[in-house]
Amino acid sequence: MKKIFKKVAIIPCYNVRNNVINVVKNSLKIFDLIICIDDKCPQNSGNLILNKFKFNKKIKVFFNKKNLGVGGAVKVGYNFCNKISSKYIVKIDGDGQMDPMEAKKFFLLIKNENCDYVKGNRFLDKNYYKNSPKIRFFGNLILNYITKISSGNYSISDPLNGYTCIKADFLKKINLNNISNDFFFETSMLIVLSRMKAKILDLKVNIKYAGEISNFFLHKELLKFVYYHLYYFFKKFFIK
Repeated sequence: MKKIFKKVAIIPCYNVRNNVINVVKNSLKIFDLIICIDDKCPQNSGNLILNKFKFNKKIKVFFNKKNLGVGGAVKVGYNFCNKISSKYIVKIDGDGQMDPMEAKKFFLLIKNENCDYVKGNRFLDKNYYKNSPKIRFFGNLILNYITKISSGNYSISDPLNGYTCIKADFLKKINLNNISNDFFFETSMLIVLSRMKAKILDLKVNIKYAGEISNFFLHKELLKFVYYHLYYFFKKFFIK
């Protein structure tokens, strides 16, 4: 009988050596399977995880031969999930800013509301403005409104939030080639899911900022994001 992994976590690993062990340790409390993808990490995060959790059958580590970007790494995990039996697939960052235990709220919402995709939303947290770096807050706010226009979905917010949960059955319907490999990954997922008429819901999550060095630099990625949004915006009319 084929084993069913009801709750699966995907953790992309790149420069997260200082935090990923605690993320995996806390994830073991709630997930049936944890998929870690070492995205050609210069800190060898994958080997660190293997050495720390030897013989733990709930943990599987993939090593990318070249750096694919956060989206490319998550898609490695998604492709693996499409080959096994699972129910809910959660993407968690390895930098320690997300609490794996909050995934319980994702499972409850996706079950009770019968939705296809649940994503974290920092704007629902009244302390988000006070606790987050201001350049990150306003950058996310601007991209938030741009995403609403390019996706045509005005009910969703915080498109860059990487804490997400998707139904395994719905994941199988997605052509992952249409999903971006870089930091536009979460946003492109929202755009593609909106075009597929998926039921998407936001959920308040608590994000901890403790001086971690982010791999995302707004000033470097902004032009790329503008290009992507223009592409999807005009593509929407051609599809219609």
